[in-house]
Amino acid sequence: MWYMAKQIHTTYHIPHTTYLPVHIQLLQTHEEQNLYHAWLEGHMEGSLWQSKEWRTFQEALGREVRLYTALIDDQIVASALVIIDRTRG
Repeated sequence: MWYMAKQIHTTYHIPHTTYLPVHIQLLQTHEEQNLYHAWLEGHMEGSLWQSKEWRTFQEALGREVRLYTALIDDQIVASALVIIDRTRG
């Protein structure tokens, strides 16, 4: 997967109009999740909605939760905490 970097709100500097390979990863191990949470806590835009606590709360409600990161040069540059809600209401 290729991504054209223009403006990304991270601490990782990407030169303007540079094509870089982006690796999307589903976090499955505790080590991967711990690295993500350390990154999130140090990120200026980190929030409850992407946190370990939010994940735990959603799982307690019976929802499936997946955590993905985008990596450039083995550094996290973006993330998505995906909540799969199968309830009908």
